[in-house]
Amino acid sequence: MPVKQKDCDPLPNIPGKDATAAELAQAMHDLITWALKQRLGELIAAGMTGDDLKRFHRIAKRYETGTNKVSDWGWLQNHMPELEAVNIRYTRNT
Repeated sequence: MPVKQKDCDPLPNIPGKDATAAELAQAMHDLITWALKQRLGELIAAGMTGDDLKRFHRIAKRYETGTNKVSDWGWLQNHMPELEAVNIRYTRNT
């Protein structure tokens, strides 16, 4: 019997390779906001460790203050499988 998925916001759009810096910054902000709204247990169940969640929080703070790094975007791209496992309804711009 299939498990009913709870209602939640879809993952925000992820820009393609030709995105501008402003589009990437907005996508990062939207992604962090979305993920922080999700239940902590869902992120842990999807495979994020305590260290991952701490890093995710630090990245969120850097984006709020405008002191983000290029490596922040790379880290989030590497952790997309965990984020996608939390909610599979999303669209990706290509």
